[in-house]
Amino acid sequence: MDEMNREEGLCFRVDGDAITSLARTLWADEGAPEKAFRILLAAFPDMSRGDQLSILSGEKKLVGDEHGMDLEDDGATVSEHGNSLYPEVIFRKLQEKLKAEERLCMSACRLLGDDTVVVGSPEGKRVIPRPERESRSKPVVRDEITGTSGWLTPEGKFYPCAWMEHIRTVDALGFDERQVEKLGWIKIESTNGAIAPEKEPTQAQINAIWDWCQREGRECPYWMRSNNEDQ
Repeated sequence: MDEMNREEGLCFRVDGDAITSLARTLWADEGAPEKAFRILLAAFPDMSRGDQLSILSGEKKLVGDEHGMDLEDDGATVSEHGNSLYPEVIFRKLQEKLKAEERLCMSACRLLGDDTVVVGSPEGKRVIPRPERESRSKPVVRDEITGTSGWLTPEGKFYPCAWMEHIRTVDALGFDERQVEKLGWIKIESTNGAIAPEKEPTQAQINAIWDWCQREGRECPYWMRSNNEDQ
């Protein structure tokens, strides 16, 4: 009777299979590899990065319970939901996810820069003007590359712009992105530097990029180096 009236505390067990499965679900199924690493780091602060990766990639698995766990050979290639555990596949998926998010962000930036907004209604789509639209000033032009983001014309003139404002900048000049790329304009990005142009770069562009790289301590773009080697 005493045993029946005794309050029992809530308890749970943690085993290696559960932690392995949770980490691999985050890794391969939910597209959150950084969370998978955090789960393993929280459970095993002294575990090396290599051992963490061996669990996530299927090479090893955790065995044991809260009283003690070890790594054991596994050889799994997919998660419980059938998604690949290979790091190359996870990396490719992550890159695709980042590109999709970038496209979404750029679409939003372009929408915010438009003079009109397309909205849906029971009668179909309608185009309405954006209220209280500030006047769009014409972009400034420089005789040299003065920042890490902008457009470089074939004449060596530079139109600086804020991050991810390339489309809006050429739009303010009366062009669109494809037009200026076909005309030989070179896009300058903060992360990727000078993007290889569709047309052969002019000497003015080469000089401007060379001077910019020297001032900023950057390496010259690979496509500009290859052109020089061919010559």
